[in-house]
Amino acid sequence: MIREVELAQALVLQAANALDNARLYRDLELSLHELHRTQSRLVQTARLSAMGELAAAVAHQINNPLTTILGDTEMILADLPLDDANREPLEAVSRAGKRAHEVVRRLLAMARQRSGDESPEPQDVNTTIHNTLMLVETHIRHGRIALTVELADDLPPVGGVHGQLEDVWLNLLLNARDAVAGCPEPHIGIATQLSSDRAGVEVLVWDSGPSIPADMHEQIFDPFFTTKPPGEGTGLGLHICQQIVEKCGGSIAVQSDYNEGACFKVFLPVYPERGEP
Repeated sequence: MIREVELAQALVLQAANALDNARLYRDLELSLHELHRTQSRLVQTARLSAMGELAAAVAHQINNPLTTILGDTEMILADLPLDDANREPLEAVSRAGKRAHEVVRRLLAMARQRSGDESPEPQDVNTTIHNTLMLVETHIRHGRIALTVELADDLPPVGGVHGQLEDVWLNLLLNARDAVAGCPEPHIGIATQLSSDRAGVEVLVWDSGPSIPADMHEQIFDPFFTTKPPGEGTGLGLHICQQIVEKCGGSIAVQSDYNEGACFKVFLPVYPERGEP
């Protein structure tokens, strides 16, 4: 009887050890999987940083010849009679050069490194949207995507770090463009309005693409979460948008009904006047 008890105890001990080993093996597998994912994220982040530096370098190189073109064109125009046949094409060159120069300026401003302790300042939402559209509107329309822009007049200023609200609109518009790629009659839009309680400004960015499943409405703001195929998305865009908006004291949420596209709503509180709390 004693031998049987001892044998049973030995079997129980072996079973417990086997369970512990299986649990440890599973934990090790999960740790290795998470390590590989973290390494991939670090590599992707390094690539994004390198691409940002490259974009800034290219923008600088483009900016120098643009400055020469604009300067020489203005000098020629200053010496041309008003009725000269060459005046109209030269003015077209000047307009195109100025537009390109402004696009480069915006690109450099957005690529510039910013410190994390900058304080929000009063910003005109419509101006920040116009700055962003200057970079992407032509690209969107060339993709045969209809773009609707409806910006309300006389909106109060909101708080934001200079250049960061443009990052939000850029991410949301590019995501909307990607969402309608390949859809029949692709259509995206951006609109601004005063909130019903007049406490802030609401910015809506919507698309006519596939809907976002309800169980993903919170997940999509998690870092590195993406529904795009491998190599086509970093999963950082919406997370960055959320961080910027929350730093402004605002909020961002998505509304998406089945087969009715998606609409991102950004709320930004009105910047307090001097003397207000």
